[in-house]
Amino acid sequence: MEAARRLEPANAPAGAAGGEGRPPAGATGAVGGRPGSDGVPGGVPWNVQEETSGARFARRFGRGLLWTVVALAAITGVRSWFFPDKPPQAPPPVVQAAPRYAEAQAQAVAARFARAYLTWSEDAVAQRESALALDLAPGVDVRLGWDGKGTQRVEELYPGTVTVLKDGRARVRIEALVSGAPAAQGKASAQWIGLDVPVARVGERIVVTGAPGVVALVRPAAPAPWEAPEADAEMSTRTKGVVEQFFKQYAAGDPSAVAAPGVRIPALPKGYVLAAVNNWTVDLAKGDERTGTAVVTWSTSGGTVSQTYRVSITRVASANAGRWQVSGLHGGAY
Repeated sequence: MEAARRLEPANAPAGAAGGEGRPPAGATGAVGGRPGSDGVPGGVPWNVQEETSGARFARRFGRGLLWTVVALAAITGVRSWFFPDKPPQAPPPVVQAAPRYAEAQAQAVAARFARAYLTWSEDAVAQRESALALDLAPGVDVRLGWDGKGTQRVEELYPGTVTVLKDGRARVRIEALVSGAPAAQGKASAQWIGLDVPVARVGERIVVTGAPGVVALVRPAAPAPWEAPEADAEMSTRTKGVVEQFFKQYAAGDPSAVAAPGVRIPALPKGYVLAAVNNWTVDLAKGDERTGTAVVTWSTSGGTVSQTYRVSITRVASANAGRWQVSGLHGGAY
């Protein structure tokens, strides 16, 4: 590469007339481009000098830095034409879950109110009104439509479903067994009824807002048919004696004596005596842990009653032999 050159002014001859840089008389360097007496080609009043390596590096580095900045600016600008920066998105709003209705409190208040409401006697009018006033909202007539005649009492009562409505209101279903005045034969009639109690939340309290309504109780719907597991007949026969012995001890108060090692099973309440293990079937399966169904008849309170249990058995092995023992049970067919 040809070396870069820079120009520097040559020293003017001493004694130049008027100090205006004109050449002295007789100088030939400025005519016809021939070399002058000072050796400068063409009579040019400066010298050409070679550029140093440090100056070349600085110039090239500055030029490269400048083009880099220009290129980055161009690339950034073009990218923003096609992919503009998205504005910052606000975080999603935090939705505060509505506080759960105080269903347990509503059931307790409705149950206490229902017991007072469904109980009346001509001899205890004031007591009934005082009991109702505990849960009635202010301004509601405590008689609630009763004419003050007759007799009725509550035998049993259970709070049921709470149907939550708007504005802090709800409806509580109560199921109650009530008996009226004795009939002509001397026996009081009793029946199960439903009672829908309107309630509302006022501050920290649940109050009854008005008269309830008696409704019929809906009969339960039939569930899907239960398919019992396939039985293992050989295993059922082999282990029936084990299960019979367990239920005898279960009623006698010491089931752990015949249970599997390390298993503790609470004894049956007093008053039950084993009448028979009517049926015992082991589910078809493999392994040392098996489950079966037992139908058991108990003698109790002067009569007998048949009940169903699911019983778990496990094989306990010793040095000489192995045996099956009960490792758990619960009531019901599944």
